[in-house]
Amino acid sequence: MKRIWLRSAIILSGVLAYRVACDLLDHQVTDAYVCGALTIIGGVIVALTEL
Repeated sequence: MKRIWLRSAIILSGVLAYRVACDLLDHQVTDAYVCGALTIIGGVIVALTEL
């Protein structure tokens, strides 16, 4: 049960970090690449916690 809560917390923090970074970048042309990279990094972190 603890792993489910941990995974949810990681996903939520990743989503929040993604949103904050996109807002800080003011939606410039490069923000799509940065947000995509953050999403991939977040996915990798979640995948690693699954192992």
